[in-house]
Amino acid sequence: MVRREAYEAVGGYSVDKKLLRVEDYHLWVKMYEKGFRGMNLSKPLYQMRDDRDAQNRKRFRYRINEAYVKALAIQKLNLSPINYIYCLRPILVGLLPSGLFRYLHKMKRKQS
Repeated sequence: MVRREAYEAVGGYSVDKKLLRVEDYHLWVKMYEKGFRGMNLSKPLYQMRDDRDAQNRKRFRYRINEAYVKALAIQKLNLSPINYIYCLRPILVGLLPSGLFRYLHKMKRKQS
C-alpha cells in the first residue's frame, strides 16, 4: 500500500523497456529518493502463487532489468559502491541450470 500523495509526487509508475517486470521496485526507489519512507508489516496481506513455471516466466531480459534498477537505486540513494555486488544476483540466478534452480528454490521454501 502507498499513500496517493506519495504516488503522485513521484509521477507514478515509469514506462520503459528497462523497467519491464520491475516497475514496483523502481517506484519504491523513486519514492525513497524523494524522501518518502516505507515500513515492513509483520503480518502478510496476501499470499503469492509460486508454481513450477515461475522460473520460465522470468526471462533473462527481466533479470537484467532487475540488475539495472538495483544499480539505479544504489546511485540515486547514494549507497556505498560495495552494494553493486547485489546487482549480480539476478543475473547469476538466471544463469543457473533449471534443475539446480528448482532444487535451490525448493530448499529455500523448506527453510521458510
